[in-house]
Amino acid sequence: MGSAMSGWKLLSNLLLPPPLVLTLLLALPLPRAARRQLLELTSRVLSFTVLGGVKLIHFALLVSGLPLLDSGARTLRIGRELHGAGGAAGGDGSAAASDAARLAMSANVRTRLLASKWREERNFWISALCFVSWALLTVAFGLVRQLIALEDAREALWDEVDDLRQVPRRTAAKKGSGGASAAAGLAAGRARAGDAGAAVGAAVGRAREAVSGAVTGAVGRARGAAGAGGDDDGEATTTALPSPATATRRRAGAA
Repeated sequence: MGSAMSGWKLLSNLLLPPPLVLTLLLALPLPRAARRQLLELTSRVLSFTVLGGVKLIHFALLVSGLPLLDSGARTLRIGRELHGAGGAAGGDGSAAASDAARLAMSANVRTRLLASKWREERNFWISALCFVSWALLTVAFGLVRQLIALEDAREALWDEVDDLRQVPRRTAAKKGSGGASAAAGLAAGRARAGDAGAAVGAAVGRAREAVSGAVTGAVGRARGAAGAGGDDDGEATTTALPSPATATRRRAGAA
């Protein structure tokens, strides 16, 4: 009896509170950061190893499931003993015979059977609550983890859309001061990029004007030099060729 009581104390005092508390916390509308921390804690509790590598969730379901079946069977058996004594005594199994047999049953026997029945019913509901609590904790843990994953994927899609539209991310405003700082940094970066682009454009424009001016000046100087060279050649040609009278006199002198 002492070992049985210690076993039920272990079940009700150690294995029952953790799933109830964690399931209640997972059902609360907490912030996402708090839910992430709670999921991490729940994962550690569920995957905690006992008895040579057995996970706590499997151990809890086994320890609460076996007493659930045993106490349920015992409750049914004791109920049959209480309600079937009349049939065994009366022979015909009628209600009147059963009532007469229960009246004929000694008070001590009836009290002992009822005490056993109530104790087994108590054990049945304790083990049932423990088993269902661990099962609900596992289901709630999976659902909350999927919900957070879907919310993260949705925000990632929002960020991609905002980046393509070149507007501040809508998720940055939901993250408090860190998100505001990130949005301000993004806006400042875009402003600096715009200023740098404008400066580069102005420098390119000035370079183009300088190159155009240099090329125009060089072409003008080349044309001027070519014109001056043509004038010199004409003068040299005019000077080198003798006049017709001078040529006649030179021919006469030679003759």
